[in-house]
Amino acid sequence: MAEEVNFKKNFCERYFEKGVWDLDVLNEVDVLLKDKKGNTLLYIEAKYQITNSTDHRKALAQVILTNKKQEYILSYVALIYQDGQKNDVLELIDCSEDSVMHNNDFNWKAEKPSSPTKDAIDRINDRLIGKITRYINDEIKAFYSEFKKSGKTVINITEKIVNTVYQAWKQEIKFKESIKDEQDLINLFLVDMLNDTVYKQSVIKDIEDHTLFGKVKVGEKEEDTETDLIREGTHLNCYKTDVFKDGTMIIRYEPKNKLYNRSFYYTIASSEKYAFFWKKYKRPPEKNEFLKILERSAALYSENIEKIREENIRRVVL
Repeated sequence: MAEEVNFKKNFCERYFEKGVWDLDVLNEVDVLLKDKKGNTLLYIEAKYQITNSTDHRKALAQVILTNKKQEYILSYVALIYQDGQKNDVLELIDCSEDSVMHNNDFNWKAEKPSSPTKDAIDRINDRLIGKITRYINDEIKAFYSEFKKSGKTVINITEKIVNTVYQAWKQEIKFKESIKDEQDLINLFLVDMLNDTVYKQSVIKDIEDHTLFGKVKVGEKEEDTETDLIREGTHLNCYKTDVFKDGTMIIRYEPKNKLYNRSFYYTIASSEKYAFFWKKYKRPPEKNEFLKILERSAALYSENIEKIREENIRRVVL
């Protein structure tokens, strides 16, 4: 019990701001998350560790039952815990559909959030299929930043958080093929993040037929049009997502060099996990953000990320 109390306190201090959360309040709410004005954002069920499906299913039922016991039922609630790999996890549960909170196929009043019956656990979990979004470690900070501002649950990908997104993507998105070169992996991530989007940029031609890029107009222009944004040095234009007839998702690589026409493809190991991961991010990022991400994509290398972490730790110590 002491471990669970320490976990939820440490979790809140790590991911939420000071003064916006209370512990053990209302009707058995483990964590009450508020905005700066004191308005309720989330009821959160906290577990120190969840390492098996039985405990996970029970915890999901508990947070739904806790929501039902409150004077004000929320459209979103959350479950926080540490998984078997010592990751901090926040699972956001969408309760906005009436079937989640108002389906009377079991006796709500007879159920206790601390010890739900097997029937309640089974029925509640059946309703939650497709309604859970999982955030891990630093993703929790990114989610909280969006949610506290606008109530949105989808995270915008920016240069500031792209390392967080990449590390989570590497952990959760797996390919059937062995990918030993991290540059290949980074390219796949960038392409996957684009979701087949091809950005355009303005092309302005002056009277002397000098081609200019951007919104700055110089001289007397003849034409204002658009062209595909070239991504030099990354070969990203050679990649495209595709789906086989059996539903298998792939990312295809087709070299532009006509002397070497062989194409490659990388197979997504689990389409379900793939969809579950991208559910929490808005794809593609805004064009100006993607250009900044692309310009600094070398920082995504694991070696560079480790150096950044060490430097941050050194600064804190000093």
